[in-house]
Amino acid sequence: MRHDVSTRLRARRTAAAPRFVEIVGLALILLTLSACSPAGPAASNVQVTSPTVAAQGQLALHATATFEVAVQDPNGLHQAEDLRYHWSVDEERGTYLLDGGEEATEAATTSSSLQLRGDVAGAETVRVTVVDASTDTTVGVGTLAFDITSPSATSLCFDATTLLVAYGYGQWYTDTIDLETGERTTVAYALVTDISPDGNWLTGVQSADEGRSRIFIQRCDRSGYRTLTNGEHYEESPKFAPDGRSIYFRRRTADENVLYPGEGLPGFPEVAVVDVATGVSSVLTSFNAAAEGVHGGLAIAPDGETLAFVRFKAAQGGSAYARFVYDFDLVTMPAGGGPLQSLTSLGDHAPTNGIDWSPDGGDIIFSWEADNQSEPARTGGIYRIHPTAGGGPQLIFTDPSPQSLAPMNTTYYAGGTRIAWSGQEYGDSTAEVWSIDANGADVQRLTDDVGSARLMAIWEPY
Repeated sequence: MRHDVSTRLRARRTAAAPRFVEIVGLALILLTLSACSPAGPAASNVQVTSPTVAAQGQLALHATATFEVAVQDPNGLHQAEDLRYHWSVDEERGTYLLDGGEEATEAATTSSSLQLRGDVAGAETVRVTVVDASTDTTVGVGTLAFDITSPSATSLCFDATTLLVAYGYGQWYTDTIDLETGERTTVAYALVTDISPDGNWLTGVQSADEGRSRIFIQRCDRSGYRTLTNGEHYEESPKFAPDGRSIYFRRRTADENVLYPGEGLPGFPEVAVVDVATGVSSVLTSFNAAAEGVHGGLAIAPDGETLAFVRFKAAQGGSAYARFVYDFDLVTMPAGGGPLQSLTSLGDHAPTNGIDWSPDGGDIIFSWEADNQSEPARTGGIYRIHPTAGGGPQLIFTDPSPQSLAPMNTTYYAGGTRIAWSGQEYGDSTAEVWSIDANGADVQRLTDDVGSARLMAIWEPY
C-alpha cells in the first residue's frame, strides 16, 4: 500500500510538471516583453520646432511663424541632401507660404524649414514626413501641435494689422496703412506716436507756445480730440500702457540744467506718466538733479510692470562746440518709478529711437549705432537682449545702409514672429518701412512712398 501511494504521488507530480513549466515560461515571456517595451510611445527621430511657437503654444490669428525640422540620425544612415520634407496640417486652419507667393496646406520641399500663417482660430498640428529620396524610404514623421488664437481686441477703425506712419518734420501728418489691403488713411495732421491696445485711440504730440509741446489723444475716426497735458513743458514720445489707462512719455522740466546753472539751459528729460481718464500727470524720475536723462522712446513690458529705455549720464564737454559728453546704457525701471537696473552699457553713442519688448516679455530689441562709438568698435544694426537671463546684446540684423539713416523704431509684430523698422537702403534719400523675421532674416519692404516714412507703431487685432 505504501508503495502504491508513493507511486501515485510521483505520478501526480509528473503530470503537474508540464503545466508548471508552461506557467513559468509564460511569466518569463511577459517579463521579457515588459522589460523590452518602453513606458510610453517611442520618441520620433523627426522633431518639429519653431522659434516662436512652443509645443501646445499659440500662434496669433493672421500671424506667421517659421517651423523647422531636425532629423536624429546617430548612425549616419541618411545624407542631408537626400532628404525630402512633406508638410501638411491636420486641421487645415493654417496655410504654408511657399516661394513665389504660392500658398498651400500641403507642400513638398528640400528645405527643412517653412513658414505657416494662421488663418482660422482653433487647434492645429504641423505634420512633416521625412523621406530619403535615394532609397525611397520614410525616415520618420514629426509633429508640433498648437492653437491659433482669435482676436481679443475690437477696434472701430481697424480689423487687420495696421502700420502707423508719420511724414514730414515739424509739419507732421500721420497715416495708417492696412498691411493686408494697402489701404492708407490720414488720421491726424500732427505727430501720432501710438495706438491704444483696443485700437480705438491715438496719442501724439502737438506743438505749444515757445517751443513747448503737449500730449493729446483722439479717437481713431478723428473724433474726440483731447489734450492730456497743459503745454507748459517740452514733451515727446507718448506711448500707451498695455491696459490703455495711462500714457508714458518724456518730459523736459523747467528746472535749469544742473551742469550749467544760471545759463538758461533746460534740464535733462525725465520719464513721466499721465492718467488718460483724469489728465493727472506725474514725473517718475529725478534725472536732472544727477546730470542724467532719458534718451529716445520708452518701451513698456507686456504685463505693464516694467519700463525699458536708454539712460544717459552727462558731463561738461569742455568746449563751446561740445558742451556735453555722454555715457549711455539700456536700463529697466518699475512702471511706477523706482531703482534702475542697467542691462548693458551702450558707450558714448546712443541707439536711435527704437526699443520694444517681445510679446512674451522675454527679450528687448533696439537699434544701436554701435559703429559710431569711439570704442569699442562694434557693428551698427538691430540688437536683442534678454533682461532676466543675463548676457550682453546680440546683433540680429546688420544696418544695411551705414552711411544713411540707421534702423529706427524697431517694433515687434505678427505675434512676435517679425520685426519692422524705418530705414534707408544703400544711401536712398527717403526712408521706408522694412521687415525681417524674428531671427533677422527674410527682409521685406512694407512701404513704397515718395516721402520719408517714419514707423511709429503697429497695431494688431489680438
